[in-house]
Amino acid sequence: MNIRRVACVLAAFPLAFYAYACSSSDDNGTPTTGADGGSSGSSGSSGSSGSSGSSGSSGSSGSSGSSGSSGSSGDSGLDAAVPITCVGNPLLGSPDAGTPDGGAISDAAAMTQIIPGTNDGQFLDGPQWIDANGAVGGFLVFSEYLQTPRLRKIYPDGGGAAVLRTGGFIDAPTTPDLAPTGNSVRNGFVLSTVAGTPGNTSSIFQTLIADGGAGPNIPIGGISSPNDLIVGKGGQIYFTAPGFQTDNGQGIYQTPPDAGAPSLIAAFPAGDRPNGIAISPDGTKLYVSFTAVPRVDAYTIAPSGVVGTPPAAVVRAADITDPPDGIAVDVGGNIYVAEANANTGTTTGAVEVFNAAGKKLGKIPFTNDRPTGVAFGGTDKKALFITGENGVYKFSGRCAGLP
Repeated sequence: MNIRRVACVLAAFPLAFYAYACSSSDDNGTPTTGADGGSSGSSGSSGSSGSSGSSGSSGSSGSSGSSGSSGSSGDSGLDAAVPITCVGNPLLGSPDAGTPDGGAISDAAAMTQIIPGTNDGQFLDGPQWIDANGAVGGFLVFSEYLQTPRLRKIYPDGGGAAVLRTGGFIDAPTTPDLAPTGNSVRNGFVLSTVAGTPGNTSSIFQTLIADGGAGPNIPIGGISSPNDLIVGKGGQIYFTAPGFQTDNGQGIYQTPPDAGAPSLIAAFPAGDRPNGIAISPDGTKLYVSFTAVPRVDAYTIAPSGVVGTPPAAVVRAADITDPPDGIAVDVGGNIYVAEANANTGTTTGAVEVFNAAGKKLGKIPFTNDRPTGVAFGGTDKKALFITGENGVYKFSGRCAGLP
């Protein structure tokens, strides 16, 4: 999301951050039983459920429900019930309905708002599905960036809204801020990029899925504005730093699977603003969306997990309607791009869908919100969860997505 969107938020909330990041993440590391025996824990109902209500705020955190079963090595894979391919245009009702060149528009009835918004500046972002072994089957985690920085959770039907974590985040006009943006998951923890305004240290926070407890932070050195992240099949963390808070360290980075300082994949001093990030179904491509120079590029991922350059252009600027933010990928390789343009002064946007070759297939339009992030989830992975600046939405699609 481009930096000028900040002005739209700050016009209503002058005491909020003077700059912020907006992106989100679909993840490649759902917590299922892994070879390493790591512990993940299932959802339970975290604290008092707290109806989302018209304001969209969640209930109090309290203590979480019972922990679930085993954890993960960070490599999610897909459930056996999830098809390994998706034929035809995913926005159309059947595989035989054709593949119009950008002409497919989703049925409005396919989308519901599960967290209502009131334009109160809460700024929601970073949707991430969490698989669980309970009867509910899992839940969605997302970030609230402004006003009360925190991680929240909700069941796919809109119930059980609760706070997963508030501790460690800071929002005070007179002190440096720390707030979550993108989310992913690894080894029983939600991983959150936490961007710090000058004077506070950015890092990747770890939050226990089972009870919202704080794990050890993952330091990222002097990179000031981490935004979106995803976990690779080997446990590496790939993340973007668009420089929305401060321009120090703008680029794309990866960390080692276990510990160690992040290494630079590519730098963008001209201000391209790398933002959303996702991995192809076969694990060989790292997709990155760029907000200031609208496009989606693909970087190669070696079997070792190391990302190579230069990238290949996948979705070009001429084919993108508005500046892109978070991205997600389905099992057919189709790329879903959350887009919105704050420069127009409108609260509209879309999730546009492109095939793996970059051909536009269609869009999911928004008339009353600006999309920030996308992530697949649900028991069949066919639900596309979309965060907007002021709400969370669920689109019922035909094709399963990568969790």
